[in-house]
Order: sequence, then C-alpha cells, then structure tokens
Amino acid sequence: MGKLLTCDTAIADVVIPLSPPSRPDLHSALNANWEHYNETFWKPQVSSKVVINEATRDAMLCDLATIYDIGKEAVDVLKDTNAAPTPKREALHTLLSKLTQASAIQVQSGGTALNIAQPLLKAFNRDQLNITMLTSLGTGPLSDVLRNSLIHQANPPILSPHTTDDARTAITLAYLRPDPINPEKSSRSIAKFDGNFAEMVTPENTKPVTSEKTNAVLLLGTLLQKNKPMFKALLDKATRDQTDLYFAMPTARSITTEHQDMVKKCIGNAKVVLSNFEEIGYLFGLDDKASQSEVKAHLPEFAALLPQGCQAFITRSEDGAWILEKGKGQDYTLREVPIWCKTAPNTDPPPAKNKVGAGDKAFAGFLMGHFAGHKDPVVCAHMGMAMAHQRLMQDSQQIENPELVYQQAVKVLEIPKEQHDPRLTIEAAHAIGSPAIEVTHAK
Repeated sequence: MGKLLTCDTAIADVVIPLSPPSRPDLHSALNANWEHYNETFWKPQVSSKVVINEATRDAMLCDLATIYDIGKEAVDVLKDTNAAPTPKREALHTLLSKLTQASAIQVQSGGTALNIAQPLLKAFNRDQLNITMLTSLGTGPLSDVLRNSLIHQANPPILSPHTTDDARTAITLAYLRPDPINPEKSSRSIAKFDGNFAEMVTPENTKPVTSEKTNAVLLLGTLLQKNKPMFKALLDKATRDQTDLYFAMPTARSITTEHQDMVKKCIGNAKVVLSNFEEIGYLFGLDDKASQSEVKAHLPEFAALLPQGCQAFITRSEDGAWILEKGKGQDYTLREVPIWCKTAPNTDPPPAKNKVGAGDKAFAGFLMGHFAGHKDPVVCAHMGMAMAHQRLMQDSQQIENPELVYQQAVKVLEIPKEQHDPRLTIEAAHAIGSPAIEVTHAK
C-alpha cells in the first residue's frame, strides 16, 4: 500500500456518563449553575464557538467549568481529586459528585480521520501502511492525553515535535444519559470547542509534507468546512500527482449544498467513495428525513459522477450497506451487504446503546479489506460491517484488536489464504506490532 496522507482535527473526546438525578430540584440547580459559569468563565473565552443543545443544558454539569481553560486544567479537575482546591474545582466536584463518578470519565482520541486510521494502524505494520496526518495539538493535560493515546497506536511512535503554545486542541464533551429501563431511550448530548486547527494548519506550512510522494490521499468532506484551503491543497495534490483518492462525503447537508461543485470534483476523481445513504441524498437536495428508497432513486445520477472502476461504500445503519461499482460509460453494479450479525452465525445483534463512531469504523473495516488486497468490494464491505458491529458491542469508540475482527471475518467468509494478506494475522500483528502514525503538527 505505501503512504497514506490525510488531514483533520485531532480531537480530545471527554466522555462523561451521567447518572439520573436523584432529587427533583437538581435540574433547576444545575441550570442556575450553568448560567453562572457560562457568563463568568465559558462565554468570555470561546464566545460563539461553543455548540450546546438544550439536552446538554438540561443535564448540565458545567460544560464551561470542565473546559474553562480550554483543556489546560480539565483533566486535573476531572481526574485528580488531590489537586489544589480552587473555587472552580470545588464547584465542579460538587456537581460531579451528584451526577457521576469522576473515575468513570474517559478521555480518548477522536475525530473522523483518527477514528478511521486507528484500526488500520493496529492491523497493518509499517512496511504495509504508513499514515501521515496533518493536524495540530496544543499544550495542557487534554492535549497530553490525546498525544499519549496516539503514541500507544504507534510502534515505534513517530510524532512531529511542532507543538506550540499557540495551538488549541479541539475538545468534544459527550454526556451519556443512560436509561436502564428503556436503553433505546438513552441519550447523548454534546458540547464542543473547535480549537484553532484552521489557523495552525495551512498549505504553506505543510508544504514540506504535501510535496513528498504519496500513494494515496484520504480526503474528508468535513474538511471543506473546517479548513477549505487544506482541502483544496490535498485535492490538487491528488489530481496533479494522479494519487489514489479516498473521499469521505461531507456529514452535513450544508457543506454539500455550499460546496457542491467541489464535492462532485472529488467524486469524479475518487478511487473509493465512503458515505452513508443520507449523505448521498444531500447531493440531490434531499434532507435528513429522506428514506433509503428516495436516495436509491438517485443512485443512477450518483453513479454517473463516478470514474470507471470507482467503488462506493454506502452504509445504511441497521440495514447494512450498498456497494456501488462503476463500470464503463453509464454502467454500474449495485449490491447489498447485511449487518454483520446476519452474516456471521451465532452472532447476537448489538445492544441499543451509543452508536457514535460506528460509521467511521465501518469505513475503516472496508479500507482494511481494500488495503489487504481484496479485489471484491463486497468482501471489503463485510469487513466494514464486522468492524462496525464490534464498535457497537463495546462502550469505547476505539477497537483494541481490529486484527482479531479481521480474522473472524476472513473465517466467516471462508476466504482462502491466498486471497488475503497473510501478514494480517493475529500472530503477525502481535509479533511485529502496530505501525507508526506520523502526526504532523503545524509550526
């Protein structure tokens, strides 16, 4: 495979499981505290950059107090109960003690590019796949947690040293509100800080990396919104150097609508398109409520945009995935792949829980099969469904042993040894270790 280049924000995901309030007046008290912290600490520092929905406010344990210094003290507050007391720490701990246990809070790496890359980094060794990610990381505890999580993905670790005090790591707070009686009603609320990725990562200061020879580019449609200059730079590189382009469709309808010509250009130059069915619908003016049948009616138009030989992997939630393969002229084939529990014998369906990251893991599984040399995209799609299933069977977004998931899929699908990469085995993965990730930070 060789070298894969991508660009995205590296996000520190803070996952906070909430317990249902035990007192009726707790919600109003939390809302009052929210107003105080919002006006005093949070709003002056991040202004309109924070995105908070009503559910977050309702279950509030002080978003802004958690990140009031943009990550510099957040981990100390949440993790270190012996830290020197301050009024802000004491107030936050008071609320935390009513809603959750600080030990249950998890900080892990996130962001679409990393969510896709991490299973690949664990499954392939470095002489098979070398991933370079253009991003920025700041200083402070949350940034250190994120940096350390990347180090554990790499063997040996290769992290660019260009981290400065000017960089601000992106942060996402995910509040999980379980419903033990009706798990399907469990909810997830998000507050996020976008950092200053666009300011720190530019075509000019990443030129030493982007000018190097690359075998493939993984280009995320969301980068159009986060950092349009870098999106254009990577697309130009892929088309200019005739590099294999792997394109993930924008996740927001507004991005596709605003940048439709750019999205179509990517589709027209892609070797593989990664998407869910809603994102395909955005291209043709459909909204989030469009049915699969409505989207399917537009697939001939979508196929007409693809170059010959391109494969589109389109996930369909609990219905599995579509595989669309472009032939000559207007010809294309469309095949369906079910979810993994309907393919693998004696496999239970995943429980109703947090589904965040399952789509990214499906994309990672598809690419794992693709990079391992499977010519049939249906096989790759099954790999994607197996990886998504594993994500849904666990609490963490990151899959500890993706090579085991791959091997199970090979066994279930009865793929002969000569048709898959023999180095992608449990023994080889454990003996050789994971490949290194190169995280290139802007100076």
